[in-house]
Amino acid sequence: MTDAKGTQDGTGRGLIRFLEYAANRGYMNKNTSAAHRSAVTKVLEIDGERWEAIDLRELDVDQQIARFTNLRKMDYSSQSIKTYESRFRNALTEYFRFLDDPGSYRSGGGRETSAKASKKPSPKRPAETAPDREQRPDTPVAPPSRDLLVTYPFPVRETLMAYLQLPKDLSEREAQRVAKFVQSLAMETSASDTVASGD
Repeated sequence: MTDAKGTQDGTGRGLIRFLEYAANRGYMNKNTSAAHRSAVTKVLEIDGERWEAIDLRELDVDQQIARFTNLRKMDYSSQSIKTYESRFRNALTEYFRFLDDPGSYRSGGGRETSAKASKKPSPKRPAETAPDREQRPDTPVAPPSRDLLVTYPFPVRETLMAYLQLPKDLSEREAQRVAKFVQSLAMETSASDTVASGD
């Protein structure tokens, strides 16, 4: 679709149509639009067939993401879920900008048209660069000294030994974080794994 018909009702269906419209008009990269549409569909379809009629302006986004995470944590990795969440939120941000002013919508909220922006051009919009700064911090964290770590052997299976390197003064809070991290690495348990573990 190349026109804005059906994009302004503020529903899940309207958001999908908006993303198609933005891509076809060149307001959004087509690959980005496709990725956003996929994320929107996955996050909203947990509400069943009625997801297309959901009023996004009344939606509790944090609650929707929490429900999606709980319902789909066995289907997707934790990283995939975070990616879907990020794309869903970005799609909503762009859509609400469009709904606020459809006539002058441009991806990035029209910041390029301000006087300050025209005097100080930027190769990338903040909305695009912010996630990159979070994922790739400018100052890498130095690994701790080996003198501060203790290596603990851990029998994962009968024939497989793993080794954990942890601080000598590991706190209870840090131990909980490590446990949650290890749990996030687990793959879906198969029947053979259950038998082998004796559960």
